[in-house]
Amino acid sequence: MDISVIGAGGAIGRETVTQRVAGRVLKPTERLQLVGKRGGASERVLFGLRSDLTDAYAGVGYKPRKNTYEIFHLTP
Repeated sequence: MDISVIGAGGAIGRETVTQRVAGRVLKPTERLQLVGKRGGASERVLFGLRSDLTDAYAGVGYKPRKNTYEIFHLTP
């Protein structure tokens, strides 16, 4: 199952993403797509979140495939 979280850069979106990964809802072959606004703080938050998730959960033996955490931007 692939999951897309729209608004992943917001407080609720970040918590949703964190809970999905911490609860090991995703198998290493599945994708978690982080969706947010292009530009500004939202874009930076998504790249930081992706990096944090990759680092944090690699340390506990969760080894997702390279493109598990994808970032998509909504444009106005």
